[in-house]
Amino acid sequence: MLFGFGKAKPPLTASRRGQIELRMRYLVERFTLPVIQQTAIVTDPASFVSSTTVAEDELPSVASRIAKQLQVDIAGLPVEVVDDSPTAAVHQIGESPKIRIPRAALSDSQGLVTTLAHEISHYRLKQFDPGEMPDQGQWLTELATLCGGFVVAVCNSSVKESCCSTPAATVKTLRGLGYLTSADLGYAAALLARLRNESDPAWGRLLRADAQVTFKQAHKSMPAACTMVLDASTVPGPQSSIQQLAEQLVSTNESFQFLAAEQVSGRQGESCEAFVPALTQMLRSRDEQVVLVAAEALHSIGPRAQAAAPALEHLLNHRVDMIAASAGIALMAIDPNEIVFEHVGDLLENRWSAAIPLSTALAQYGHQAAPAGPSVCRRLVTALRRTEDEIIDSLAACLHAVAAAPMEVIDATISNEEILEWMKGYLASMDEVPAE
Repeated sequence: MLFGFGKAKPPLTASRRGQIELRMRYLVERFTLPVIQQTAIVTDPASFVSSTTVAEDELPSVASRIAKQLQVDIAGLPVEVVDDSPTAAVHQIGESPKIRIPRAALSDSQGLVTTLAHEISHYRLKQFDPGEMPDQGQWLTELATLCGGFVVAVCNSSVKESCCSTPAATVKTLRGLGYLTSADLGYAAALLARLRNESDPAWGRLLRADAQVTFKQAHKSMPAACTMVLDASTVPGPQSSIQQLAEQLVSTNESFQFLAAEQVSGRQGESCEAFVPALTQMLRSRDEQVVLVAAEALHSIGPRAQAAAPALEHLLNHRVDMIAASAGIALMAIDPNEIVFEHVGDLLENRWSAAIPLSTALAQYGHQAAPAGPSVCRRLVTALRRTEDEIIDSLAACLHAVAAAPMEVIDATISNEEILEWMKGYLASMDEVPAE
């Protein structure tokens, strides 16, 4: 599927556009383009309810009308009202799928419609092969709801902040998706308009102001001829060959570059050293997500990515903790030497939000990463004072893994007697570490 841009400045970063476009393509493949083009756009959620308050016994019929709009068969899917539920609706997917709605939601009929549309879309997505899905988080569900005709409701509902600012990311979530922002939804709405061949849809003027700004910008940045014809061979994906990925990494389409690098990071068994020059160039991007995915790809290539080491070393001082951490993790995979471990130890001690990914990565190298031991100790002291339980556990496990004699490292590093004794007791409680 081709996504082109004219002279106007795109409203989102290349990585953000690429992630949204990849998931929109997935939905087009599953729902089919004619279905998306012919689905009616819901301009007023009130059309699904008869009053501002929905009675409990009306809930199944409201859900059925919404499911019909989304073209989802929900026969046998219980939709029930509960009193002890959180303020938001929840779904339970498994052998006995169901949707549970808090009683308080019945008094907000329009919000209830949007909520039911979201949960029914989630139910629909769970019927697909999870191994083929770009992700199973809120992004795909929100976009499926949008493509099902609820674009106005989705864009005008409360938008949660992205998790990019959330501390204590794990080693596998350095590039966590979080939630779609209003700008993301406005961009997705513009893609939907292109899919439907609508140059100036009336529903676009009903979008909330913040989403509408991005919607209009995206319209200007896409050429009028852009029809978004599905062509899996042109978009980086699991089926792309090594040669195709190499071409896409140097493409002028930054979204393609991002998606290609994402694919490289998942192909550890293939010969990917030819990608190193392009990935090294991507490390200079102003788009933080592009830098992260490039570092992740270089990490997967390992020692064969030695040529990228200088560029990664430069990123150790990056202002963004996750970027500095990803550079350190990549450097350890490329050349795990004493100096690198000391650098990563310094990062661990000073980059608070990157403590878990860094300590998890260090632990994988065992005693080889011993130079980082003192830094792990000092960071552990800080975590104890801040009562960061999850980080404390990760750091203690890391110290046990990298230090041949953890108690000796603690004695040589920590001067505070109270904390010293606590740390010794904590480590001694681990079965593998005998008390001294």
